[in-house]
Amino acid sequence: MRLRLIIILLLITAAFTMKSQDIAITPSRPVRMVRAESGFALFSKAYVANALDEWQQQKNNESYSQYKKRTTKKNRNIIIPIIEEEAREEYLELISKTFIIKMDIVDYDYGAEMMILDEKHFGHISVAVPPSSNEYFQKSWNQTTLKPEFFLLNDTLGLASVQFILPNGEIFNYTNPQATENVFLGISNIMKPVYIFGESVRGDAGKNKSDDIDKNIPTTDTINDKTWVVIIANENYRYTTKVKYAKRDAETFKNYCIKTFGVPKRNIRFVQNARKRDFESALQWIENKAKTFGPDIKVIFYYVGHGTMSQRSKKSFFVPTDGRMDKVRTCFSVDYLIKNIGALPVESAVLFVDASFNCHDRKGNVLITENTDNRSNIQITYGNVAAVFACQGNENAYQHESKKHGAFTYFLLSEIQQHHEDINLESLYYEVQNSVKTYSLSEYKTMQTPTIMYSSQIGEAWRKITF
Repeated sequence: MRLRLIIILLLITAAFTMKSQDIAITPSRPVRMVRAESGFALFSKAYVANALDEWQQQKNNESYSQYKKRTTKKNRNIIIPIIEEEAREEYLELISKTFIIKMDIVDYDYGAEMMILDEKHFGHISVAVPPSSNEYFQKSWNQTTLKPEFFLLNDTLGLASVQFILPNGEIFNYTNPQATENVFLGISNIMKPVYIFGESVRGDAGKNKSDDIDKNIPTTDTINDKTWVVIIANENYRYTTKVKYAKRDAETFKNYCIKTFGVPKRNIRFVQNARKRDFESALQWIENKAKTFGPDIKVIFYYVGHGTMSQRSKKSFFVPTDGRMDKVRTCFSVDYLIKNIGALPVESAVLFVDASFNCHDRKGNVLITENTDNRSNIQITYGNVAAVFACQGNENAYQHESKKHGAFTYFLLSEIQQHHEDINLESLYYEVQNSVKTYSLSEYKTMQTPTIMYSSQIGEAWRKITF
């Protein structure tokens, strides 16, 4: 696995026409002070920190100009996933060495032709065994060889597959449906990379390089009258808890649109505590603007507030201030919004959504229980649309208490503040994702993963969208 990673790293290096030592990392490094038993997230966090500490050091034979060229943000983004792949391999190797499979036969299901087994840690599993082999399988159980493969599941060890080799040479297989098809050395793609920068994992996650995102807002002399913005801030709800700092989030986002992006105030529709009919009205407003001024205009849609999900369809909904989280018919469909924005004749439309759809508040408290363990099913089928969500469907969108903002909005605006002169959607998204994931792990001990979705029509062009 390490050889494979080194080869990949060398190929990437060649693509950037740099010397191999300019981007090289040590293929093996210890993880200080973190045991594999602590869970993959913490293990990976320390592993990546150590690796980046090493990579960010200036080499003895390296000039300062070579050092600056090597340690760019672009090269760092290339290296981090490779380090994390190595961290996953190392974690699986360490944790699986200490794990002993303890499996017993429970029963044989003649109707389904399945052998039912029980593993002390992973629970019941079913293995396809024909009736003709049933008796021998059970009699020779103590002489059967088990060859398990593992993957990462819920921050620890998951059972991906088991091969049962009987004394007579017969082989039976169990495959976990939760694991992906491509299991390499027990590593599954089910867990997304944990992008964590070295400076963040040393304890200053969430530290703003500037004084205050609400006051130190960059300004431009450019008038960006080709961009139209809808901002919806839902803080005070009739039937559920308030979304703390939602109004502050939206007002600051509006100020960045005006001062930093140069959007005229007349091009912004700002709605506080929107009811369902206000969503319809805002959508109609942006549709009218697109039809009047398109097709070379850009659209930005920003929402902060509660979200919910249909238990039956797994569809996601924005919760109006007069809506009920447990009655989606009173809410506003995310798919409906995306479909209608996708139909607009515009150059690009970018959605920023600071909300979760698993029915938790910004502190992670459960608001209604029926949807909390489900993953929402949002789709973008067509149009020049890209949507950045604060978290994945089954995660929480947390607040940054010390900054008095939602974590997603805070890091979004902080990144714009710091790099507004040279920023596109790709760099903005990845930096925000890195910062939010690091902060949520540090402060809430769980992951919040900003996620981007885009249509096949816009394809990879989403990366170059500017504001």
